[in-house]
Amino acid sequence: MPDTLEVIVEGNAVTIVRVRGEVDILTAPALRTRLAEAARRGRDLVVYLSEAEFFDASGLRVLDQIAVLASEHGTRLALVAPERSSIRRLLNIVRLDERIQVCDSVAAATAFLMEDPRGN
Repeated sequence: MPDTLEVIVEGNAVTIVRVRGEVDILTAPALRTRLAEAARRGRDLVVYLSEAEFFDASGLRVLDQIAVLASEHGTRLALVAPERSSIRRLLNIVRLDERIQVCDSVAAATAFLMEDPRGN
């Protein structure tokens, strides 16, 4: 499991999962389990990746799987990775940022999720 996987519930509608440490082939299954639990709750989900020290393809695969699961449960998903971070570059290279909203901060991700999806 990553060094620390902290789940913080904010407000009535958003769950924030803060990932710290290394996400690799050994730790990705635990990350998937925790994110899947959060996605199944039906609350909007923010995954804060800015404190992950290492993030490989197995972590990207987890994010892709969670995007599908979240959609199946009516959960909207946003990731937090600063613009110039290595994780943001990875998300861009594999085009995961085209399927999942990526923001620079938790505040921006939460604001995105709190917007009315119908534009009202």
